Amino acid sequence: MSKRQIVLVTGAPRSGTTVVGNALRTSWRHREIYEPMNAFVGDKAIRNQFEVPGAGGFSKAALDDLVERIETGRLRLRKSLLKQRNPYLNRTNMSMAGANFVPLVTHLIWKDPFAFFCAPHLARRGMPVIVTVRNHLSLVGSFKRMDWLAPVGDLSKRMGEAGYDIDPGLLIRCQDASTPTETGALMWHLLNLALLRWLDDGEPVHVVRNDDLLFSADEVSERLHRITGLPVALEKAESEMTVPSQEPLPQKAHIANRDAKSITDYWKTLLDEDEVTLALDLNGELAQRLDDKLSSTVVPV
Repeated sequence: MSKRQIVLVTGAPRSGTTVVGNALRTSWRHREIYEPMNAFVGDKAIRNQFEVPGAGGFSKAALDDLVERIETGRLRLRKSLLKQRNPYLNRTNMSMAGANFVPLVTHLIWKDPFAFFCAPHLARRGMPVIVTVRNHLSLVGSFKRMDWLAPVGDLSKRMGEAGYDIDPGLLIRCQDASTPTETGALMWHLLNLALLRWLDDGEPVHVVRNDDLLFSADEVSERLHRITGLPVALEKAESEMTVPSQEPLPQKAHIANRDAKSITDYWKTLLDEDEVTLALDLNGELAQRLDDKLSSTVVPV
């Protein structure tokens, strides 16, 4: 099978990767590759959630080999052991089959939060890399709604092994965190600490803010077209609530037809005062630094 052009869409879970990935698939010749770096259902070369090149036994050579196998349709996917996933018909397996058996595929849209730390290396290789960023309170609220525990203890250790500057106090906190709220806040911190370093170093990654996906759809569509060469047409979000704000959302990741206010403000109904304080104490200053950096370096969208 001939190689196809890959576009990587990554970012923290719940930060808008699905919206961007779907927007780039505007032709039957653009196929999705869904989370091949998910340690539970992805390629057998992946040992850790959020592999960090240069740490945890995952080398840049292993990453290059993985990319070559994505390009040529030779992923070695493991059978899912998660009870909630069909071992053979999960989305990762189905996306690979669709990419391999549909003829004349030209582009693979690699949608994968777990590829986050691979972004700089792949961007330097010339791959279009899009990193999505979401407001930290919204992301923490989403982790609480989903009852997700982010693997921040293991990840923070591997980041340190790979040369990221992790404060000793933060490292201890990552080892001790045990709730969706705290691990979600720490996950946002770790990923965006890395992203800020990449931006300071001039890495050729392209950052898209979740709020801009909602409120500046036309401008983001044009920017994504310039980055990828693909036609893009993001839908503009509804600005008003169509469902009462007190109505609980289902405990699943992707909910169709949510309005913009629900997506950006739902954390206010989920997080209590102590949880908001925790998130602000941990991420308020970093969020401001990242926002300042993005405002000064990213082409306005």
